[in-house]
Amino acid sequence: MLPPIRQSVPDSDPCYWCGGSANSDEHVPPKGIFPELKDIPERDLRFNLLTVRSCEEHNQRKSNNDEYLMAVITPVLGNNEIAIKQTDTKIKRALERNDGSLERAAYIGLEEYSDVVNGQERTCAHGSIDTKRFFDSIEPIARAIYRLHFDCRFSGKCLFFADFLDSGDHVEASSIRTFYQEVIRKDIPNWPSYATNSEVFYFQVDPIKRCGGLQLMAFTFFEGAQVLVGFLDPEVVAKPKCL
Repeated sequence: MLPPIRQSVPDSDPCYWCGGSANSDEHVPPKGIFPELKDIPERDLRFNLLTVRSCEEHNQRKSNNDEYLMAVITPVLGNNEIAIKQTDTKIKRALERNDGSLERAAYIGLEEYSDVVNGQERTCAHGSIDTKRFFDSIEPIARAIYRLHFDCRFSGKCLFFADFLDSGDHVEASSIRTFYQEVIRKDIPNWPSYATNSEVFYFQVDPIKRCGGLQLMAFTFFEGAQVLVGFLDPEVVAKPKCL
C-alpha cells in the first residue's frame, strides 16, 4: 500500500509558487494528462486529482504549457497501455485541431519507423523537443508537489533531468546527468512512492538530502517516462559538489 498523500490545501492558502494571493485551484499534474471517460470508458482515471492554490499569473503560465506537456510526455516509448490509448485519441484530436502547430511545437525533425509495442506493430517516431519548454512545463508540477508533500512553499531553484530525451546542451540537465547515471538511478526504486492514480502519475521522494541540502524527487508518468527533479536549498549559495 502506498503512503498517504496530501491531495489539496485550504482555500485560504497563498499561491504555491510566489506566495501571493491565490484565486484558483491548480491541478498537478495538469488534468488534461489524465484520460477522459470518452477515450477510456472502462476506467475512471480522473479521481482524487491533486490540487494547490494558484494566483492568476502562475495559473496562466502553467496552462500555456499543459497541452504541450501532454503531447510530449504521453507518447514516450515504454509508457503503458493507458498512454497508448491517450495518444491514439486525445493527442490525435489535439494535433488535428491545431492544424499542425502543436506538432511543430512539440516535436522537431520527426522520423517515423515501425516497432512492436505491447505485442503490436505500431508506427513510432523519433525526433527532438524543445528541452527548455519541456522542463518549464515540469517546474510547476515540481513546486506544487513540493508544497503538498512538505507543507511549505519552495523558493529556490529547480534542476531537471529526463533520460528518455536528449537534453543536448541544456545546462541544468547536463549538471545532473552524471549524478543521476552514476549514483541516483540505482537508488530511486527504493524511494517511497506517493500517488492517487499511479497508472498515470506517481512521485517518489529521496528520504535523505544530498550534498548541499539537495532534495530529490522522481516523477513517473504512465509507468514509464520518468523525470528527476532537484530542489536546490535557497540558503546554500554554492552549487552542490555532487553536481
